[in-house]
Amino acid sequence: MLSKSSIREEGCALLTSALRSNPSNMRELDMSGNQPGDLGVNMFSDLLEESNCKLETLKLTAVLERKVVPFWWQLCCETPHT
Repeated sequence: MLSKSSIREEGCALLTSALRSNPSNMRELDMSGNQPGDLGVNMFSDLLEESNCKLETLKLTAVLERKVVPFWWQLCCETPHT
């Protein structure tokens, strides 16, 4: 679990690279509450499409304007109002 670890795009690059070079039996990865940016989201998306990736669940939300917003909401919708 790496939630709320202040991981940004550079950290996502290192993590996805490590997962590619040393495939593990990890089935779930919680990256919620980090700031992966568009590039980080794309890196994880690419990783999940690879045949040797065993991840089944990737929890990925981003911090946006001091609110936690699911990354899929950022990609398809306007910022939710609370």
